[in-house]
Amino acid sequence: MLKTKSIKSKLAWLLKTCSEYLAFAKTRFVVIGVADLHRRDTLFKQCSFYLAGKDRFIVSVPTSATAIENWIFHDSTFEKRKGSRLSWILGILCGKILLLKDTALARRLQSIARGKFFLVDSSGIYRLSAWRWASIFGDGTAATYRSRFAKLSADSDRVVVLGTGPSAELVFEDKYAGLPIITCNSAIKSKRLRDRNIFALCVCDPLYYLSPTAYYSAFRNQLQSWIAEKSGPALVVPASHAEVCRRINPWFPPERLCGVITSHHLVPSFNFLNNPATGDSNSVLTALMLPTAATFFREITLIGFDGRAPGVDYFWKHNDEFQFIELLESVKEYDRAFFSQKNGDIYARHSDTFAEELRSCLTALHAIGCVVSMEHPSFIAPLSELYESGKSA
Repeated sequence: MLKTKSIKSKLAWLLKTCSEYLAFAKTRFVVIGVADLHRRDTLFKQCSFYLAGKDRFIVSVPTSATAIENWIFHDSTFEKRKGSRLSWILGILCGKILLLKDTALARRLQSIARGKFFLVDSSGIYRLSAWRWASIFGDGTAATYRSRFAKLSADSDRVVVLGTGPSAELVFEDKYAGLPIITCNSAIKSKRLRDRNIFALCVCDPLYYLSPTAYYSAFRNQLQSWIAEKSGPALVVPASHAEVCRRINPWFPPERLCGVITSHHLVPSFNFLNNPATGDSNSVLTALMLPTAATFFREITLIGFDGRAPGVDYFWKHNDEFQFIELLESVKEYDRAFFSQKNGDIYARHSDTFAEELRSCLTALHAIGCVVSMEHPSFIAPLSELYESGKSA
């Protein structure tokens, strides 16, 4: 009799365990590769941020060779439960697997079974890679983004392409009044700018606009208030970020979320109405801003791209009106790995690559009949040359 009860209790426990984990198969994420508590906590922060659209999800974390922790996320809180080897096996069989160590096997698994394995981070959990999270949700098709770009209309042949450098305030001079503006990143902080004719806002670094930081919160709040005040601009982002962006900003009009497919295999397009695609680039200017400008306009005026002056110890200087200066520390805290590098080394590598990409981009724009002018001196070599050539013309 006791043996029968024991068998029944074990069967009941087995059925309960199986039903629970099978019921949440779609919201179960098994983590492989968490090394320390800080990385685990950062991972949970990312999970709660990116997966917030789900009512409930489970993250299983191995804490040793034999112990498993199940963290159940519900109503913005994590509940810790002791896991079992059976739950771990069920999670691996039924759930999605987040791989945190970049190996040849991990990349192979992700390419073979895109809906099962997800390589979340390649260089340590601190560095946010939104496109890796985006693969969990998928992204839109080229046809979808072509149709969204087609809904945008230009009422002028001339556009101002605006960065966030110290010279960005030139855009408020009378001669630029009324002109459509394509700007980027934190420029939306400026109330004066939001009152202008903003055609598109381009963003491509997810560390700043798709991360659980105070900086992102300020960016989102400004964008949301802009949408509430008026229809707001088109938001141009890499296609791999678009679905994540839509999920965590459900209030943003989907028809104004324009994705651009990016890959090092692709030849950059300067007509997103035909082909919303571009090659890999390390700058929002060459990846999104100039191609968007070339798609709709023939005369392109560049303002606010000052570059880095000698003696500046940050990546490069911003105009305070266009940047959340006081919140940059939240980004540095979140991405310790990147900001622990020597800034000069990072800038030198970026600067050389950026200059080469920018020269190629300007040459391509000239070939298709676009006229590009630079309105002020710059420490970015190709733009400095463009400014000097404009002075002598």
